[in-house]
Amino acid sequence: MRLLLIAAALLLASCAQTPQGQVTARQVSLPTATTALPPMKAFTSSAVTRPTRPNARIAGDFLDLTFQMETGQALPVLSR
Repeated sequence: MRLLLIAAALLLASCAQTPQGQVTARQVSLPTATTALPPMKAFTSSAVTRPTRPNARIAGDFLDLTFQMETGQALPVLSR
């Protein structure tokens, strides 16, 4: 009987409303235009060097390599 009363009291207490808290407004101070910032840095662009060999020649170098499995068996094509 005592356990039933405790369970009923807990059930009734869980349905009660919680008190509403006060919401305080925070005043945010925004930086003003009078704040002096350092000058922005500018980076110079460096000259890009062009590749000396075409992509087809580089791809051919990869295909000319000999691919072998760990057992030494040769692979006829490049696989994943």
